[in-house]
Amino acid sequence: MSKKQGEKHAKLMGVKLMWAHLAKPNQKNENPKYEVELNNLTAEHLKQLKGLAFPYAPNDGSKKYDKDGNSKAEKGFYCSPKSNRPVPVFDSIPKPMHISHIKKIGNGSIANVKVHTYEYQLNGGGIALGLDEVQITEYVEYDSSAGSFGPAEGGFQAPPVEDDVPM
Repeated sequence: MSKKQGEKHAKLMGVKLMWAHLAKPNQKNENPKYEVELNNLTAEHLKQLKGLAFPYAPNDGSKKYDKDGNSKAEKGFYCSPKSNRPVPVFDSIPKPMHISHIKKIGNGSIANVKVHTYEYQLNGGGIALGLDEVQITEYVEYDSSAGSFGPAEGGFQAPPVEDDVPM
């Protein structure tokens, strides 16, 4: 494939982040990379991705299903840009974010994300989406100690116990 005319980078403004691996590479992949999933891409985002040097078509959540057979339609159009190197992450000023905050970027955070496309030849080749830069505009902090549920109004509250050890 030869390089096509088009934009080198796209700045996708106001995207919803999920599963951010920006402090360290995602170790669940065979080839660990820094990455983040961008959900609910708009028509403008899709237009920008199609206008890149190598046009990119994101996944359509309405046509995908999770391992339990549930539709991923709530994701809308989505993609997961990746990088082999650490990616600069900024706050809204923009000022570089400290690693302690980058580690806690939670699902639902909103960001401006700079991406690019490139060709690859492995396994038959294709077009991939590279991750260049992230600016967090709405920070949702991930808190592993809070569990996956929010507060249940009026629900049971366990009384404090001495030597209470979490499981």
